[in-house]
Amino acid sequence: MLSAWAEPKGAWAPASTSTYVNISAVEPRVAIHAPPVLIGGLPAPIEISIEPNVTAVVYLGGRPLQGYVPIDLSTGMAALTVATGAAPPYAPTKVTLQVFVLNPLQLAAAVALILLVARFARAPATLEEVKREVIMAAAGGERRRIAFTKEVEEVLTALSYAFYALGQRAGMQYRRIWTYREYAALVEKYAADKQCLWGIVALAERAVYSPLVPTSVEIIRALTCIKSL
Repeated sequence: MLSAWAEPKGAWAPASTSTYVNISAVEPRVAIHAPPVLIGGLPAPIEISIEPNVTAVVYLGGRPLQGYVPIDLSTGMAALTVATGAAPPYAPTKVTLQVFVLNPLQLAAAVALILLVARFARAPATLEEVKREVIMAAAGGERRRIAFTKEVEEVLTALSYAFYALGQRAGMQYRRIWTYREYAALVEKYAADKQCLWGIVALAERAVYSPLVPTSVEIIRALTCIKSL
């Protein structure tokens, strides 16, 4: 409230008046300049100007940005936000810009999967049968329908390729009458890289039977080591 008071003077009586006013703090001017694409794990070439110079925090995808783009951010659009705190007489403010984040680990996993598909493109139809058996074993039978995550599907695909390659040498393809470990034990002697085989089996078991989600690094390792089987 804004008030004014006049003292009495001569023939003039005292007087007063008041009114309500709204006082608003001034917001700092914030500008963000960033490339349209940021790559996970690399420095973030972002320019920020703030007038006046008040303290600010930068967030990418809701997480504080410490100079480098977080390597575990998923590929896709992300919010780049600059937030200033209260600094009287300046009010806190927030400015957001949408950028595209490219995760090289996810990209590498996709490329490795495409290369494997191309490698086996001319293989007999039994490859699809092996993959179907592997998935059915994970789902618990034909009558059960489970929506696996993309990561789990990629791991089961890697296991299918490994079982198919070893089954070709052993003359005995995988069927869901066996557990993953039982079949791996049967064809282990045909594997040039036994560590690769058992690593994929362990990853598949964890992906199917535990709440732990396979990481991009684990999926890439599984897909690439199949060549050494």
